[in-house]
Amino acid sequence: MTVELTYIFEVEFDSASDDFQEAFKSYREVINSNADEDEFVKNVVYQAHRRGGDSLLEGVGYVKVNGRVEDEEMYCGIDLDDDDPIPEIHTS
Repeated sequence: MTVELTYIFEVEFDSASDDFQEAFKSYREVINSNADEDEFVKNVVYQAHRRGGDSLLEGVGYVKVNGRVEDEEMYCGIDLDDDDPIPEIHTS
């Protein structure tokens, strides 16, 4: 049997904002120097889901989940509607 879980996240960000640009620059310096903005956002969402939205993400900072952020000074400019949505489950 194969079980496939699909998660859907609503993500908002302003790629021109200072918070986003600072986090993106840090991510490229610490994690992946070749990353583009799309890859950066995808990785941030993945890490926030995996570790929890209240976790400090290395090279990024904190995401905002449901309008809350753990440390406003380390906010990365990315907002999630939920860091642990209920998945759609498919089996085959």
